[in-house]
Amino acid sequence: MISSLKIVHWNANGITKRINELGTFTFTNKPDIILLNETHLKSNLSLKIPNYITYRNDLPPIRGSPAHGGTAILVHRKIVHQQIDTNTKLQSTSILIKISNKTTLISSVYKPPSSPLLTSDLDLLINSADNFIIAGDLNSKHPLWNSRKTNAAGSILYSHLLQNDYAIFAPDTPTHFPSSNKCRPDVLDIALIRTHLLVYVTNLNELSSDHNPILLELTDSPISTSPPPPNLQINWDKFYHTLNAEKPNTALLTNSKQNIDISIQAFTNSIHSALDNCSYTRGRDSRRLVISAEIQQEINEKTESAENGN
Repeated sequence: MISSLKIVHWNANGITKRINELGTFTFTNKPDIILLNETHLKSNLSLKIPNYITYRNDLPPIRGSPAHGGTAILVHRKIVHQQIDTNTKLQSTSILIKISNKTTLISSVYKPPSSPLLTSDLDLLINSADNFIIAGDLNSKHPLWNSRKTNAAGSILYSHLLQNDYAIFAPDTPTHFPSSNKCRPDVLDIALIRTHLLVYVTNLNELSSDHNPILLELTDSPISTSPPPPNLQINWDKFYHTLNAEKPNTALLTNSKQNIDISIQAFTNSIHSALDNCSYTRGRDSRRLVISAEIQQEINEKTESAENGN
């Protein structure tokens, strides 16, 4: 694709212990927007990736219990956007962007298995903008989006889909790999999308959560700010020698006003030419976050399990 918007949505199952690998993943894959759910963050814990702006909604802590649930969005600084509150009971974090001059809701969502899926929440989300991308783990299963079976939330979502104008996008291979042998891998990570653009879905066997990250690529790019100017450096020694070799003919300066103007223009052109020839771009320092050997081994084992169909 010539131009595309890249969105990754991922159930991190606790982002704090996976922040390094997410940083490396982001550096390698360069998504425009990252949608996270099950972040398991407390207010005193940070969530930062270089060059991304973070929006998050953490669940209030329960005394004596570890942090749970939670959603977040990391959006690249180049993308023009604004945060929006959709006022749903569903765990969500949302922003608005413009794609092809159409306002589009981008929402990261999560519904715990024990919570009901409310059509009122779905209505609030899909009515927040004409176009939308609502992605995450709704714990809603239905064969229409490649789950092995149907559960109660899946039936509710299926009925809502039939009554409204949008599509559900999901990979055709499992996205969730339970730790218990009693449960089989299945598709839980889905996206509710209304757009006029083509959407490509890729199931990425990466990262060490029990869920795979899912890549959504749309055949257009969002409105963005101008990129920063290049980090130009000038070889002044080379510039001096280049310019000295192209000194204007000063004898012309005493002849006439026309010759003076010609000489000034020639000298100006020589300066610009010398600057072009003596300038170079210095690469910015790239600080990659390092994944530990233990985490890399866990990722490799999950990938091998997925390839073997377990």
